[in-house]
Amino acid sequence: MRFRTQTPFDIVEFGPGRGTLSSNILRAISKFPKVASELQNLHLIERSDRLRAIQQSTLSPLLEALKPSPKIHWHSYLDEIPRGRCSYYFAHEFFDALPIHRFQKVDGKWHEVFVDVMDTLSESSSQDAAQQLIFRASRAPTLTMNAYLKAFKNHELHDPLKDPGQADITADVDFAFLQSSIEAANIPGKFFLLHQYITNGSPSTGFVD
Repeated sequence: MRFRTQTPFDIVEFGPGRGTLSSNILRAISKFPKVASELQNLHLIERSDRLRAIQQSTLSPLLEALKPSPKIHWHSYLDEIPRGRCSYYFAHEFFDALPIHRFQKVDGKWHEVFVDVMDTLSESSSQDAAQQLIFRASRAPTLTMNAYLKAFKNHELHDPLKDPGQADITADVDFAFLQSSIEAANIPGKFFLLHQYITNGSPSTGFVD
């Protein structure tokens, strides 16, 4: 990666988790004082209050060690990031966690595969669930990809619909499609999509994604 000296810039990370990637970036930048002096802001797109607290604990000492110290900001949505600045965007294992649509062909017809509730929920539970779903989905677009949905448990392939919350669910990302979408949207800044694949083949579930 090449930085232009004497150019103030910001760093933006999607889904920073516990702040591991940003901390590694800050440590690397600290080795180049001229570059470090131009870093003005670290923007983190994170909606979890718990993770925000962890990120603050992890990253604040590293930011304070840089002179002048960059400011850290948290955002819930991408459109909250200031425009018109030199910005470097990072996303590690982020896009493979976005929602996808999955389909199965039965008797010559395609049907969407989804999780449903077998028993009738109480009225209050249904309303609470609906309100949470509307809140979470109101500004979160679903990215549909031609990819395989996978789940891993104990480092082995696992049925994505079994043991909810106990397996790591992921989807292969079409980065060519993602790049063309970014270019079509004319989004400023440079995108460095850092992704990591586990290529053990596709699960033999009989599904086509």
